[in-house]
Amino acid sequence: MNRILLLSLLLASATQTSAQKIDPDDSFTFELCLPNGTANKPFREIMQGVVSATPYYQYTLKNALSFGVGMNYSYYAINQFRVTQKILGGIHQGVVFLKIGHEKFWSERMGTDIGVKIGYSELFVKSNLLASQGISFRRMDGLFIEPTISYVITTDVNSSLRLVLGFPFYNFKFQPWTVGEGSWVYATSSSGDNNTPGIYEEETAKSNSSAFSIGFGYTFYFNGKKSEPWLDSE
Repeated sequence: MNRILLLSLLLASATQTSAQKIDPDDSFTFELCLPNGTANKPFREIMQGVVSATPYYQYTLKNALSFGVGMNYSYYAINQFRVTQKILGGIHQGVVFLKIGHEKFWSERMGTDIGVKIGYSELFVKSNLLASQGISFRRMDGLFIEPTISYVITTDVNSSLRLVLGFPFYNFKFQPWTVGEGSWVYATSSSGDNNTPGIYEEETAKSNSSAFSIGFGYTFYFNGKKSEPWLDSE
């Protein structure tokens, strides 16, 4: 968290001399985030978020209403500290989505981009346990929804950097058989005693999986050169 605050301060100071006013129109954004499981207790404790990468195109109207289309790739690895046997592998997720939101610059240097991404996701689960059962991968698909909030700082007339917060909801229920395990007794206990098996009741996996993600993004504005430079108020 300290690194995030430090980078935010550095970005803010960098804009003091080089930024100009941006009037959002069509733009391209690339976001790189770290996801962390929240809902569905087995998913939250067994799967460890590694990366979430999202490129998308967005068009913003004069009234700040924005529309976008893009893709997302996320990867969750099996946390070796939370399983009693050797299970190697993870979950690969690919998403295509549409985005609707509100993008607005509140001052010459700072803006916000609030929206929701709605799309279709496909998940591919691979593990050594699945391979030992003759299953090369397990495939699942479903609806993908991710509300997002971005704090935007301009770097020049054509581009900006952003701090991104996302709350993705996945339409799948993580269960032991997802990674090839056939029993509900498969993880270390929450007490931290790695010699004591933890037990996940079936009730804990009835909810769909979800996550919280945090990271950074870069946006290039195609109409940036049409914007007027800031006027010196002095």
